[in-house]
Amino acid sequence: MRIVVVAALAAELAPLARRLARRPPPPAGGWWSCRAGGREITLVTTGDGARRARQAVEALVALARPRVLVGVGCAGGATPGLGAGDVLVAERVIDEASGEIVIPPDSRWQRRGRALPGVVAGSIVSAPRIARDREAKARAGAAAPPGPTAVDLESWAWAGAAAGAGLPFVLLRGVTDPLDERLPLDFEGLRGAAGVLGRGRVLLAASRRPASWPGLLRLRGRLRAVAGRLADCALEVAAA
Repeated sequence: MRIVVVAALAAELAPLARRLARRPPPPAGGWWSCRAGGREITLVTTGDGARRARQAVEALVALARPRVLVGVGCAGGATPGLGAGDVLVAERVIDEASGEIVIPPDSRWQRRGRALPGVVAGSIVSAPRIARDREAKARAGAAAPPGPTAVDLESWAWAGAAAGAGLPFVLLRGVTDPLDERLPLDFEGLRGAAGVLGRGRVLLAASRRPASWPGLLRLRGRLRAVAGRLADCALEVAAA
């Protein structure tokens, strides 16, 4: 069985890559495979943003013919009660702009996600822009039914591509910035023409706003912790 694990950013896959093969994660737009526990696991870094996310999954489905897709990555909390480090498994994925909903087509994989210790079930809303502040996150949360909700950029694209191919999927997001926490920089404004958030742009913006450094360092630490937790979750789902 081939299991594909996708994330937008290489940093979100780094702990899983080290545990599986002791090698770096694939760069944006890249992928590699290894065998673990008698199963072939392919790691894919789609790049950030909905367009790149959908294109990467569609291409991989055509080339690799996986049996299941596991999506992982960081997200913002869009409802009260989701704290930094909490992990949410999607019962549904919603496109904020259109209101379109993708419900995972295979309940067996969802049950595996819901059975993970400390994981909560709820909604993931994919926004057209990075949700920086409480207003933007709450707006995303209002697009979902009552219950725990996280906001990101890519999950709806992954879910749509998988569902369109009849591919079972499970999506897990870890919260790096809760509802009431404002991101230290306007990351949306730092994305280039292709929608990519470049490290160089972030560092340049931070150098011009020294007050943003504590928040950026805190966010980096949370990303690393969340990525480690998601690596545990992905391995447990794959082994179930």
